[in-house]
Amino acid sequence: TSTATSTTMTTSTITTSTLTATTTTTTTSTATSTTTTTSTGTTTTISSTTTSSSTSTLTSTTTSTSSSTSTTTSTSTATSTTTTTSSSTSTTTTTSSSTSTRTSTTTTSTTSTTTSSTSRTSTTTTTSSSTRTSTTTSTTTTSSTTTSTTSRTSTTTTSSTSTRTTTTTSSSTSSTTSTSTTSRTTTTTTTSTSTTTSTTTLPVPCDASVVNSGSVDGTDCTGKIHGQTCTVHCRYGYQGSSQVYTCAGTSDAAALEPLTAIILCEAIECVGAGPEGTDNTSCVGKTVGEYCTVSCPSGQGYVPASELYECEADGLWHGGGGPACTKRPCPSSGLPLGSGIDTSACDGLVAGETCTVGCGAGYELGPTTTVSCSLAGAFEGLAPTCALAECVDFPAEFSGPAVEHTCAGVLYGEICAAYCAQGYVGQAEEMQCGVTLEGNAPNCTAVPCSANFPYGEGVDALFCNGTATNEICQMRCVTGYEPVPGLDDAVVCGADGSFASTDFRCQPGTCSDLVLANPAVKSNCQSKLYGERCIMSCADGYEGDPLVLDCSSPAYGSFLFVDANGQVPNDTSIHCAGQECTVNIPKKLGVVHDCVGKVTGETCTATSDVGFDYDSGSGPTVLSCSPDGSFTGDL
Repeated sequence: TSTATSTTMTTSTITTSTLTATTTTTTTSTATSTTTTTSTGTTTTISSTTTSSSTSTLTSTTTSTSSSTSTTTSTSTATSTTTTTSSSTSTTTTTSSSTSTRTSTTTTSTTSTTTSSTSRTSTTTTTSSSTRTSTTTSTTTTSSTTTSTTSRTSTTTTSSTSTRTTTTTSSSTSSTTSTSTTSRTTTTTTTSTSTTTSTTTLPVPCDASVVNSGSVDGTDCTGKIHGQTCTVHCRYGYQGSSQVYTCAGTSDAAALEPLTAIILCEAIECVGAGPEGTDNTSCVGKTVGEYCTVSCPSGQGYVPASELYECEADGLWHGGGGPACTKRPCPSSGLPLGSGIDTSACDGLVAGETCTVGCGAGYELGPTTTVSCSLAGAFEGLAPTCALAECVDFPAEFSGPAVEHTCAGVLYGEICAAYCAQGYVGQAEEMQCGVTLEGNAPNCTAVPCSANFPYGEGVDALFCNGTATNEICQMRCVTGYEPVPGLDDAVVCGADGSFASTDFRCQPGTCSDLVLANPAVKSNCQSKLYGERCIMSCADGYEGDPLVLDCSSPAYGSFLFVDANGQVPNDTSIHCAGQECTVNIPKKLGVVHDCVGKVTGETCTATSDVGFDYDSGSGPTVLSCSPDGSFTGDL
């Protein structure tokens, strides 16, 4: 039982006008609901009738000058008692009364009785009376304080089984102060009554243990009752199809169906542990949650290493990526030894690999041998026999005439000398036979010849000046001369500083004959020697100025006729005009012609005149103007 009391006092003085208004509203509603439930041969009927009647009267009075005092007192009393006996009968009665005129009183009383005859009857009656008076002023000052305490007491007794007690207490305190230019009073009264009667039967759940096992998870079926379904599946680490079961039968005798369809769950076996090429034999047949060791293959020359793997529910092995398997290296200290042996191809060799051992630089390349790195990490094999090699790779200078040396046949590591040959000057150098002949070859300069220079008429002896040892001079003739055909013009400077003997000779140059295709031009420029002159003039029957030409040599070995300007002449270098023919012009009776005005070299035609015929066997005649000024031809 709990009681809460709240008192609020409001005082206000104001105002200016009076207004009175009264409004009354009445509302009545009735709702009837009937529910029938049949379970296990028992029929239960629940009838519910609700009647609501509401009357509301609103009176509002406003006076120009007003003095108002409002006191609100609220008292709430709640009593709740629940008793359960073996008769399984429950009755609940609730009464609520509330009055408000800024004065509010609420009383709630609840009594509940329950028996175990599998029928429960609940009756609830609620009576509510509410009267509310309110005053409102347009200018408002509000102070609000709320204190709430809730207390509820509930007692439940089940024959020889259990007792439960719950206590709830509610207390509320509120203080409000308002000032307003408008005042309104409202009174509301509400009365309602509700009665509910219900009967409930509790079902028996199905037994879930029949679908639970070490590999099968049936926890979803725990607590399932008649008509409900659940799903059974394989536990972690197992694989198989899931199965849906139904809790069937009656509410007090239910069982899971179909029990003939118990699912089959097999343990998941992981395969393929570790990277390709590793030894995972200890992982065969392992299932989820188990471990195995993956190691490097034995007997293949690998450095021992291993990695731990776990078989997980996805059917795969999970670990650190596999052991790092590396072949055993063979130490260089185990390689075969010997003079000149080259073992560089065996550096970094690991177990199972082979290499070729030969002779190093400076040694004769004899037969090579094969050396292997064993699975235990040791070299196995014999060394070849190596002998010192002769130097054969000489500098390019050694193949020329300027350098002589003592390096032929020297062996690797030996020393020799190189020096300048006769006709050359320079510092001698020391050389050593290494992989190649090492050292700088001497810098030898050829000595120019100073004796036995070529000489003779027209020979240019100075042209070979500066020709040095073993160099060749192509002898030349001075201007106006040309070499005599068929003689060698090359002469060699010997190592003794003199030119070799030669039969080279020169002769005066001859200009080629001037050839003219124009019949109006003629010349006497034939068989002329260098420096001689000739004339180019007009032929007989032509008139024009002549041209004087010289036999000259514009380039070495070339002899040509040129004019005073150095130009080589041609058919048009002079202009020659023909003379008019006036002798033997046709004058026979019955003959006509076009020969008047023709000049040397031109032709004309004579034909029969009008009224005349040609004699038998005759016809038109062509006449030529000759250089002597007469026409020639048979008329």
